[in-house]
Amino acid sequence: EWHHKGAGVVCYGGGARGTRAAQHLKPVLSALKMVHAGDVPIGLEPDSVREGVFAGDERQRRAASMMLDELASLTRVLSPLRS
Repeated sequence: EWHHKGAGVVCYGGGARGTRAAQHLKPVLSALKMVHAGDVPIGLEPDSVREGVFAGDERQRRAASMMLDELASLTRVLSPLRS
């Protein structure tokens, strides 16, 4: 059920923003025959959440948008392989 599907990783953490954990997931995605579409690293800054809602900065919104666009493209391209 995992083969030929796209995957994006949203990671969060301190200084490295969870990017080390995201790097460790890439071989797992590959073993599952999934295609990695990108990462969106998020820091744990106090102003990241406003009134209970995540409020990322422009860089994070841009990274998320690019990853979601890539996932949409991969879905179209990989779909025939799942048939």
